[in-house]
Amino acid sequence: MHNLSIRGLGGPGGRQWRRHNDLDALAGTWSAADAAEFEQATAGIDEIDAALWKPEA
Repeated sequence: MHNLSIRGLGGPGGRQWRRHNDLDALAGTWSAADAAEFEQATAGIDEIDAALWKPEA
């Protein structure tokens, strides 16, 4: 069992884990103004329109 654990963690004969940094170039690039604009534009996205959920007569 110990041998399987070592392999699973990337030890000799096991799978090698790589760190993916695909979105690192985007992280932290918004200014405070960009963030405020996004918050304003998406402010109502979580509101439920009750009229859409009324049963039809």
